[in-house]
Order: sequence, then structure tokens, then C-alpha cells
Amino acid sequence: MDADGTMAHNDHNPTARRSRQRICWSGWLTIAIAVSGLTLCGGESLAGESKDALANINQLLTAGKIGQAAQELRQLDDVMKSGQAATEVDLTFPLAITARGFEQANNLADAAEFYQRSVMASGRESAKQLPGQKLTLIRLAASSTLARAANYQAALDALEPLFDVPENVSDQQRKLLIQLCLHVGSESLSASQPAIAERAYDLASKHAPDQDRGTAMLGAGWAAAMQQSKPQAAAEKLAAFVEQFPTHDDAPRAAALVVTCLRQANLAAGADKALADLLDRWPESIAAAEAIARYNPDDQLLPAAATWLLQKATGSELQAFTPRVTALGLIAAADADHEAAWSALSQRLAATDSVGQQTSDVLQHLSDAKLNAHAQRLATLLIAPQEGTDAHAASREAACRWAGRNQLWSMLALASETSEPDSDDPTRTVAIERLFAESLMQTGRPDDSRKWWVHLVDQRKVDDFPTLLRCAETATSLADVDQASKRIEAARAASQDDPARTALVDMLSADLAVRQLRFDEARSILERVIQASQSVASLRGRAQWMIGETFFLQQKFSDAIEAYRRVEGIDPAGPWVEVALVQAGKSFEQLGRTREAAVCYSSLVSRFADSQHASVARRRLAAIAPTPSSPQSNSSSETIRR
Repeated sequence: MDADGTMAHNDHNPTARRSRQRICWSGWLTIAIAVSGLTLCGGESLAGESKDALANINQLLTAGKIGQAAQELRQLDDVMKSGQAATEVDLTFPLAITARGFEQANNLADAAEFYQRSVMASGRESAKQLPGQKLTLIRLAASSTLARAANYQAALDALEPLFDVPENVSDQQRKLLIQLCLHVGSESLSASQPAIAERAYDLASKHAPDQDRGTAMLGAGWAAAMQQSKPQAAAEKLAAFVEQFPTHDDAPRAAALVVTCLRQANLAAGADKALADLLDRWPESIAAAEAIARYNPDDQLLPAAATWLLQKATGSELQAFTPRVTALGLIAAADADHEAAWSALSQRLAATDSVGQQTSDVLQHLSDAKLNAHAQRLATLLIAPQEGTDAHAASREAACRWAGRNQLWSMLALASETSEPDSDDPTRTVAIERLFAESLMQTGRPDDSRKWWVHLVDQRKVDDFPTLLRCAETATSLADVDQASKRIEAARAASQDDPARTALVDMLSADLAVRQLRFDEARSILERVIQASQSVASLRGRAQWMIGETFFLQQKFSDAIEAYRRVEGIDPAGPWVEVALVQAGKSFEQLGRTREAAVCYSSLVSRFADSQHASVARRRLAAIAPTPSSPQSNSSSETIRR
């Protein structure tokens, strides 16, 4: 079984390799020669028509007319099977000789058919007086030919009865029987017929001498393991092999497969015991590492497995560690707070995880297990590898993605400072550069972020819509009108007229218009976003708030209040309601209407007490000092919530 839990086939199967090496086709040639020497004969008392038919068949065979003989013999045999002919007519030898003729003509299909017919004929009442030794030769030849024709079930049916009549089987023939069983087992495994293979190997293991029994027992266990419905039976067979043949070359692999089968059978305690035994008896074997690799990162590591991992890590024996085993070792090192093992294993993971999956898995496991310090330490090592650390690009990217998912923007922003966008770094992928750029945006460094976005678009030739939009956004935030206009148009072209994307581009166009003090143009664009049915509520809420901002900047405070009032109606649960309340309060203050301003601020504090804007509202409330001369509203309907 491979490290991912699937069964290995063909040359990866130890029993298949050995069985191929053992096959001795000279034995089958001896059998074939013996069959060719059989005497053409029939029963002593033949019914008329059957007697004539058989006599004609014998003449055709003697004349070498195999095709004609086969045609008549097939018809006669079919009649015999149906019970319509005399039961005393025996066709065993003519059928076998016909099969041999086809075999000599390299017609394997017809040879297999007639050998099978001969075997069936030998079991009829009419054949009970035939010499047992000759029947043995026929069954051996039939089994050999059927195996060559890939009819493994029929091959076993032909040879199995011979084990029950040892007096008719010579020592040499018994050896051939065992070899044939092993061969059928091997070929059946290769043909994905594990049930037949198990039967063949079981048959061999019952009768084989010690030098062959180990191969047979291993094959039977392996074949059982390939059948999904038999994990416990497979474990028992493989364990029996390990117990009887502990010095066998494949004993460690069989022991590892015992662990896998017991896990598949949901026998966790037995699997743990078997794994501990494997690690104790064959700690240096490849099978031990493969057994460890079958753990999932979220599985509870057996103490023996954790000890094995830490010993290997601190003993400078990491060359055979796959990324999966390395990840498991890191989990064990974190649990044990083992500094030396942690250092060695983290370096190993950085250098070998060419896919990034194990890096992602181990970081997520450490995070879920509340080992955040270890997770962040590993991520930091991978995101910004120190000089001399051989970090694979995929492992580094996986760590960056993990940091992004967990919004560890400061970690990514700090890592971005270790290199410049135009520096030559083969381990820095496009995804890593995107995350660097985004982290700088999230940490309030738009100028530094812009350099990375521009690098991605202009140097890396990244042309997806999200990247082009971010590039346009940073240009707009820095009031670089020419660059912003160019970037906005590039993003608009990439939107492919998708309404949702177009709305996002329109928001940038409006922002740029505001920065250029083109307020009427900005409001026109923002109204288009609000009226677009495909725009999400939060985007429409922001657009409405921005309309209020344009009026506020123009000191049209009454119009600003009216615009801010509409935000909650557009997106009642959105984040722009809080900001609109603050700005409406400020607008009322500008108009000298402190009572309405206080209503806005109080509403914000009571409804959004934990908001960052609530602290602004509290300060404004404390600063408001109403006087009798202050203009007052005659109705609460004049406030932001009218």
C-alpha cells in the first residue's frame, strides 16, 4: 500500500515480484509432452452413434485435422453435458489431446477451452476408471494453459482437487502445483482480481514448504487487503505472516499494512499496538516512515510515533522524511515544546514541500490546537526565510496564504520589507506579491502598497480584475490623477461589463472626481451606482454616504444632512450608517443646530456603543454646550432619523 493509503500493484507488490521469478515454464513443457502421449481411446461399451462419432474424431486427430476434430468433439461434448448421449462414453483424453494440438498451433484461446472441457469430462461418471496419474497430468496442463489465457478462476478449479489426492501427485508435480498457485496469485493481483489471488495464495500456503509458505502467506494477506470489505481478515493474515517470518525482507512492510488495515476496520487500539510494535522492531525501515505518513494532521499521535519522530529529527535522520512526515514531526515538536526538533523540522519542511499542502495543513492544525505562537513562528520563517534557509516557493506561498486568511497583515507587511518588487527572488510567487501588496494596504501604507501593485501589473503582466482594481485604488488614493485615470480605465476594461464589477470601478471614478473637486460629476456617478440593481447594499450605502461627503465638502450642510439620512434606508445594517450619523451631527453643528447634532451623536452612542465612531460622538456630545439663543428645531422630524 502506498503512503496515501492506496494499494500498490504490479512491481510494487512483493509477492508479484517473487512469483514471477519463481515460475518454471520447463515444468509446464514437461506436462504438455506427457499429455501429448496420451492414448486415444473411449469407454469399453459405447452407444452406437456416440461410438461412431468418437471413432471419427480419433481418426481426425490421428490425421492431424485438429480443427475438424474440435468441431465434432465440441458438439459431442455438448450433447454429453446435456445428458442426451450414453453416459459410458468418456471424452477426457480426446479433449485433452485436441487442446494440446491447439496449444502447439499457438491457439491459446481454443486450447484453454478444450483443456477446460477435458477437466469437466474427467469428473463425470464415465471417467471414474481412468488412471489417477494421467488425470493429474491433464489437470496440471489444463491449469497451466488456463492461467496463460488469464482464466485464473478456471485454472484454480482445475488444480485444487489435486491436493486432495496426494497419492496421484509426485513430489515434482507438487512443486509445480505450488509454483502455479503462486503464479496465479501474482497474475491475479496484477489483473486486479484480489479475491482469486487470495484463494490461490491461501491454497499455496496450506501445502507449500517453508521456503514458499512465506511468499504465499504474504500474498494472501496482500490480496485480502486489496478488498475493501476485508480489512480485519487482511490484518490477521498479515500479522500471521509477520509472526512466522519476522526476518523476511517484507516483514516491515507487512507490519505497516497491518496498521492500515486495522485502522480501516476501526480497530484503533489494535492499530496503535501494531504501530508501536513496528516502530520498536523496525525503526529504521522505510515501512516505519510510511506508517507514520498515514496519519492525518488532526489525528492524535501515538506516543510511540511522536517519540520516533522526535528521535529522528534530533538524530539528523531527516533525509527520508517526506513533507507529510515532516509536518507530523512539527506537530509533535510543538506539543512537546522540543526546540531542537522544531528547528530541524521547520527547515526540512521549507525545503521539501513542493506543493504547499503540508505547510498549509500544519499551520492550520497548530492554529486550531491553540498553538498560535508556534504557527506564527513557522509562518514567519517561511514567509521571510533567513539567509541560508532553503525555502521552496510553494511552501512559502502556503504560509503567506495562511497569514492572509488569518488577517496577520502586520506579519506580511513586515516580510514585504525584506525585498523590493524588482529584486530577483525565484521563491516569491505572484500570489505572495499580491499578499504583500494587500498587507500594506491593510496596514495603512498605500504608497508602499502601490509599488507592489504596479510591479504586478507592469512587470508581472497580471491582468485579472481584482489586481487591476487594487492598482487603480492605490493610484486614486494618492491623488495621482493621470496614473489613476489610466489604472481606472484598465480596470474598467477588465470588468467585461459585469455590473457588479462596473459598480466598483465607478466608485473609484467618483472618488477621483471628488479629489479633483468635480462634485457634480462625482454625484452623477454615485447615483448610477445607487440605482444599479446589481450593486450590493453595502456598496450603495457607501455611495450614498459619499454623496453626503460631496455636499459637506461644498459646505452645503442641509443637502449633506439629507444625503446622510438616506444611507440607513439603503443599507440599514451596513457600516456606513455609523459614519453617516457622525457626519450628520457635524453638519447640524455647522448649522448651529446643536440639539439635532446631539440627537445624532446620542443615537450613535446608544446603537453602536462599541464602534470606533462612538468615541468621536462622545467627544462631540461633551463639547456641545446648548445656549438659550441656540437655534432649535421645532420638530424631531428634522433630525437624521426623521
